[in-house]
Amino acid sequence: MFKIIKKEYYQQEELIYKTDTKELIATPTITSDITFSFIYLFLGFNSENMESTQLWGYHNDFSWIKRSLVPPKSDKGVIVVTDNDINGGDSFRIDYAYNWETYYDEQSGWIKIGSEILREDLNYVEFFRNTIAGIDWYGNIQEFWLKPKFK
Repeated sequence: MFKIIKKEYYQQEELIYKTDTKELIATPTITSDITFSFIYLFLGFNSENMESTQLWGYHNDFSWIKRSLVPPKSDKGVIVVTDNDINGGDSFRIDYAYNWETYYDEQSGWIKIGSEILREDLNYVEFFRNTIAGIDWYGNIQEFWLKPKFK
């Protein structure tokens, strides 16, 4: 369903975690008319080029598991939707994400959302500043790595 295309992206982006409202906010806001829901997080896409825009949504920190995390090596680029039957206005829920956990490294500030298992079969792309997705060979997003500014 997804593939990675390596390319540079806008560098003035910022991922923020608002501690009072427990939400991730990507700035500047980029138009997204296709969304994929990973529990309460949304990954947006632009229907004109089918490229990823940003990740945002509610993500309460009460259940975060503290761990030492080392983010994976990633390429800068975009995630592209490969399904030709998806159009502007469509929204999808990714059911397998309900099994995901959230891990947080207080020292580095990195957050991993996904399985506890370290996977070597994923390709990683930083598609928004400090926002990395791990995609398997079947084109499924299996994890997100985030380093937001806490405000």
